[in-house]
Amino acid sequence: MVGVSTIVIYLLLAGLVGRASNTILAQQDDLHEKVAQLTGLLEQNEQLHRRVSRAAARTTALNERFLRRIATDLHDGPGQDLALALLRIDEVAEICAACAVSFANRRAVNDDFGTIQSALRSALSDMRAVLAGLRLPEIGQLSVAETAGRAVRDFERKTGTQVALTMSDLPAAAPLSVKITLFRTLQESLANSFRHARAGSQYVRILGQEGQLIAEISDDGVGFDHQKEFSEDSLGLVGMRERVEMLGGKFEVDSTGGIGTVIRARLPLDLQEDQGE
Repeated sequence: MVGVSTIVIYLLLAGLVGRASNTILAQQDDLHEKVAQLTGLLEQNEQLHRRVSRAAARTTALNERFLRRIATDLHDGPGQDLALALLRIDEVAEICAACAVSFANRRAVNDDFGTIQSALRSALSDMRAVLAGLRLPEIGQLSVAETAGRAVRDFERKTGTQVALTMSDLPAAAPLSVKITLFRTLQESLANSFRHARAGSQYVRILGQEGQLIAEISDDGVGFDHQKEFSEDSLGLVGMRERVEMLGGKFEVDSTGGIGTVIRARLPLDLQEDQGE
């Protein structure tokens, strides 16, 4: 009886162990299959990420080419027409300088010529300022430090102000799209601060950190309301944020009324770019 019972128990245990073993093997096969599927999805996701990064970098460069083309068209078209009109008006104004002809409201013709001349000069000056902002300098061969320095120096030259610039741990090279975004972010941030913040001082800090390029622009101006910082009227801030986030970066604004504003852009340095773009 004991022998029979032992055999029966052994057979039952063997059956249970066999079934459990088969179940484990089936689960392992299923797990291996799911791991393989997940690995494939991760590889596809990585490929998509690389493609998106390349597309974002290419789009940034193409946008600048598009802006350059607009600037050229404006310069060669309306800009030349305005300059010619101003030249002809100047010549006619000299001829009519002594004109005594007046309109019904007793305004002399020469006075109207002066008004037209002033309006044309203002329009031409504004257009040239817009064109200067649209054109991006050749920064393809510049380092990150040279790109940042160029943006700050251009701003100082245009406004006659001084900006405190500090740089540390910068990479030797960076993708062109990153340098373009850095230049545009510095350009727009400093211009916004100059126009709206009524700041006494402006500061720029550029540093490399953990595969990122960090640009920090701050001032001691009046600050503004965080709730309205990305409204439709704040095109400068919206444009900066979209440029940075399109490259997979992070854009932050910290502003306190009466204390000042800090704009911080974090740009990835590992972007994949198509050669020759």
